[in-house]
Amino acid sequence: MKHKLQISERQRALALYHAVVQTLRSNFYDRDRLEKALAEQKRPQFGDEEGALAAIDRLLFALGDTYTERLVEPQRDTQRDAAPSKAQPEPEELRAVIGGNGIAYVHIANFDKAGLRDRLIAKAEKIKDHRGLILDLRNNRGGRMDEALAVLAVFIENGVLGTIKNRIDADAVESRRYCVNDTQFFAEVESSGKKPRHIFFDRPPCLLGGRPLVILINSRTASAAEMLTASLVENSEPGKVTLVGSGSTPGKGIGQVEIDVHKFGSTVKLRITRSHWFTPSGQWLGDCGQTVRDGIEPEVVVEGDSGIEGLTAARAALDKLMT
Repeated sequence: MKHKLQISERQRALALYHAVVQTLRSNFYDRDRLEKALAEQKRPQFGDEEGALAAIDRLLFALGDTYTERLVEPQRDTQRDAAPSKAQPEPEELRAVIGGNGIAYVHIANFDKAGLRDRLIAKAEKIKDHRGLILDLRNNRGGRMDEALAVLAVFIENGVLGTIKNRIDADAVESRRYCVNDTQFFAEVESSGKKPRHIFFDRPPCLLGGRPLVILINSRTASAAEMLTASLVENSEPGKVTLVGSGSTPGKGIGQVEIDVHKFGSTVKLRITRSHWFTPSGQWLGDCGQTVRDGIEPEVVVEGDSGIEGLTAARAALDKLMT
């Protein structure tokens, strides 16, 4: 007669905790920091899921990475949810206009949604004959790295766009070096124990490259927006690009992934810092000062930029580039 194995609440809780640890080992980029945090934690003592979750939170806190965390669904107010609410229109994520003097303006609010490159191409067709361009990335906190890289290919004809390194398991990090040339957009992929390979993407037309460029940034220009900025600067010809802004960018050279960990009917949702990205020259901007901060500094500083001040300074800087 077969007997069904009985698993105690404590065993379930312990299994959940160790499943989270294994997920971190397979995904958290900085392995040394993770092992140090694990070594500093006392042997977990808990008897139920609540205790396991508390131990998981302590471990995540010990990592010293505010971007790696356990995600918890917010408590819902049923009375408030029941009341009808008027939907707020989403802000326009992409704008592109050109003035009668041939000066173009492009504003990218974020890189959150897929297909941004194609929407940019459609708008860029209308401003491709510009004499100079102001690219506004103020308050752009980033988003999808793949979208930012695809957008870069609309600005850069030949060059390295940047490198992204992802942890793919406990003992291996994969490196993808993104490049464009006249006809190709591709990534050079390397990881330990595997042969180097190439991944090819659709090459968009380089509609916005080769002319004077001013980039507007501020302290909220982060992550994918910083990568876009750094790549445009490092791939530009001398005297073709100027950075204008109210302050340094945060220096967020890291990326996260969200993972659900399932064990015996319990689920823990994690956001984990899985990747580091590097500028075309190989510079890492850091992790917003948790261990390193090397943000991008504007060349023209605009004090108290509330919007129009930055645009005014950007136009003056663009006039200098075009003379």
